[in-house]
Order: sequence, then C-alpha cells, then structure tokens
Amino acid sequence: MQLKPEAAPADKGHVAATRQGLCRDERGIALVMALGIMLVLSISVITVIAFTTSNERSANYSSAQNKALALAEAGVNNALSVLGAAARPNDPAALTSGSESVGEGTAAYSASLSGDIWTISGTGTVANPTGGSTIVRRVSMQVRVTVSGTAWAWNFSDAETGCMNLLQNSSYAVPLFVRGNLCVAQNASFTGARIHVGGALTNNGSIGTAGSPIESANIVGGCTGGVPNPHPCTAADKVYATSRTQTANSLSKPEIDLAKWYSSARPGPTRPCTQGSGIPGGFDNDTSLNVTRAPFELTPATGYSCRATNPAGKVLGELTWVPGSPGTLTVTGTIFFDGNITISGNAVYQGVATIYSSGTVLFNNGARLCGVVGCTSSWDPATNVVFFVAGSSTAQYGFTINNNAVFQGAAYVVNDYLVSQNGVNWGPVVARQLVMQQNAVQKPLTFLPPGAPGFEQAIQPVPGSWRDY
Repeated sequence: MQLKPEAAPADKGHVAATRQGLCRDERGIALVMALGIMLVLSISVITVIAFTTSNERSANYSSAQNKALALAEAGVNNALSVLGAAARPNDPAALTSGSESVGEGTAAYSASLSGDIWTISGTGTVANPTGGSTIVRRVSMQVRVTVSGTAWAWNFSDAETGCMNLLQNSSYAVPLFVRGNLCVAQNASFTGARIHVGGALTNNGSIGTAGSPIESANIVGGCTGGVPNPHPCTAADKVYATSRTQTANSLSKPEIDLAKWYSSARPGPTRPCTQGSGIPGGFDNDTSLNVTRAPFELTPATGYSCRATNPAGKVLGELTWVPGSPGTLTVTGTIFFDGNITISGNAVYQGVATIYSSGTVLFNNGARLCGVVGCTSSWDPATNVVFFVAGSSTAQYGFTINNNAVFQGAAYVVNDYLVSQNGVNWGPVVARQLVMQQNAVQKPLTFLPPGAPGFEQAIQPVPGSWRDY
C-alpha cells in the first residue's frame, strides 16, 4: 500500500493567506452597511427636523393670526368707547377713525353712519413670523344708537307746596314750569313765551303786558284774590297772554343717579386722569360717595389739566383750566366731584360736558363762566354748554349765583336754586324750588350732554351683523 505524502509547508501559507483575504472582504461589507445605516438615519433626522420646523412655523403663523384678530376686535372696542362718550352719538362726526400700537401690532378702526346705524370696522395688523407679508385680520359689526331725553326748554320748579317767588324788580324772560304755586311780587314781571303753574298764581306784578302779551299762560289753579278765590285768570289779574288755559300737565322732574356717575364718570373718583398734570386734590378724598372732598375751585389762580383717554388715545373726558382774563376752561364728557364746587374767576369754556357735584355749586360775587367771551347773546349752546348737577340733599340752596355773577349753561338741583341781586343765568334750570331776582334771557338746550339727568343713550349690536374676515 502506498501512503499519500503530507502537504508541503508552502501550501499551509497559501491557505492562511486565502483566509485573511476573506476576512478583509467581510470588513468591507460592514463598512458599506454602516454607511447605509448612517444615510438612512440622517434622512430620518432631516425629515424629523423639517417636520418639526414646519410645525413650529405653522404654529407661529397661527398664533400671529390670532393676535391680529384680537387686535381687530380691540379696534372695534375702542370705537365703541368713543361712541359711548360722544355728546351727539347720531352725528356722523362723532366717530371717524383711530388706531393704537399694541406691542408689535396695531389696532385700528373706521366707521360710517347710515340713519341710526353705525357700521364699525376693526383692523388688526402684526408682523409675519415666517418673514412673509404682514398679517392683517379684519372684523366688522353694526350698532344701533338710540337717544332719549327731551331737550330742556323750561325752567322747572318742582315743589308742590309753598310758593315760587319772583321777587321785587325781578324780570323773568324764560319759559317757566311751576308744579306748585307762583307768587309774583310788586314790580316783578314775567315776559317769557310760556308759563305753566300747576297751583295758584298770586300776582302783584304782571304776566306779559297789555301791549305785548306772552304766547300762553296755563294757570291750572287759577288766580288768587277777587271772587271767587281762586278764579280763572284774566287780563284783570294782569295775566296778558294770547292763550289762557287751566289744563293739568304731567311733566315731571328727571331723576338722577349719583352712585352711577360716581363710579362711571370719566374723569371722576374711580376713573382718574390718564393724561395731564391732574386735578389738585383729586376728585374724592376716599373711596365712598359721601360729600367729604374739600370744595373744589373750578377757576383758581393756577392752571390744571386732566384728560381721560381710551387705549387708542382718544379723549373721552377732559377738564383743563388755563388762567387769564378771561381764562379758558376746556370740558368734555361727564365729570364728578365728591364735594362742593365753587367758581370765583372769569372764564370762557369750550366744549360740552356735564359736571357733577355731590354737594353744592356756588358762583361767588362777580364770577363769570360763559360759552363766549363777554357773555353775550352770541352764545350757542349747541356748540358749547356746561351742565351742572348739584346733588346735595341737605343744603337748602344747592346752586347759588351771587351778586353780579354770570353763568351761561344749565343746572339740575336736587334742592333749591337761588339767583341773588343782579345775578344772571342764561340757561335752563330744574330744581325743587326756584328763587330768582333779576335774571337774563334763557337759551333752551337743543340737546342734552351725556350724563345729564333725563338723557339716556344706548348702543345695541345689530343681530347677525358680526363679520370676521
């Protein structure tokens, strides 16, 4: 038997070399696999990053749109605040346009009036967080404005007992409504167009004259003296009128709401000045309606400035005094002092406002507060009018015009109203009782300013008019 010889040593080396080559080939495959896996992972990461970035951009854009919408709504709200404070909300000039910057955006509004309906548009603008065009959102709504309240064409004495007195040598040339009795002293005269007396007339002076009778005299309770007593008034009682009647009238004194205006007047105790140097001593000295503020001098030797504005900077209420001869008082809106008010200087006012005092209003000797320089008959109450409300229920005379003082405006007095010797008032007055001496010709108010007793305005949304686009 012949045995096969063993392989030579060289053959062993060849086998080893072959194995090493195979191992090198396997390492190359792993590298390729590793690179493939890394590529797949990179694509996945990039996809995730792109997806996340897209979501973030979308979220930022959506947030910016919401901010623009909120600013558009803020524009409408600013417009409504302006309209609510307007002296004549049915005037096309009461509301035009406005804007304010809020953060990095803008809230704007515009408006137009058709009949009694306002169409208000609000526009909100913010920067585009994605770098594109500015983001703009718009909203609109319609509101109907209703205004109630009869313009004051009468001086009004509400007391049902006692007697309203026209004192000696007084000359009364304004329409007059007296709920109770009227007593006209010797040499006193009434020359207004119309007079209504719910009680009886005791006349030692004259109502009209024989040569110039008044338009109408409605003396419900008749004239005293003579037979019968009382009796229907005639020319024999020195009641000279084209029409003489005895017809009852239900006209009533408007009511006031001091608590309401204490909290909502702007500027006032709870809504202070937002611009200006402020009111010396403020509008109140505590947080209660209690008539404890020290008397406020409306026309002092030094000036002051107070404006109440809405967020867009529109002035809703103002009381600004610049001393001079005469000085200038600028007024707007409804203003409230929880205490007495005095007027001692010589002032011409500009604007339309209702000024509340929870106490009394006093014109000191020689004081003047007029709507025109010189306190002349050129005063137009449709342009400039101050309406005082004297809210004291304890002082007999809530409103007093002392010797030689002059006032062109209107007044509502919870208690009694007094004009002393040579005092002059050019506007209508409503009070519990009127005590008057020499008084000037009245100009009736053709409209009432916001806040005046008897004046109400409402702003109601028109159903279905809201638009978001």
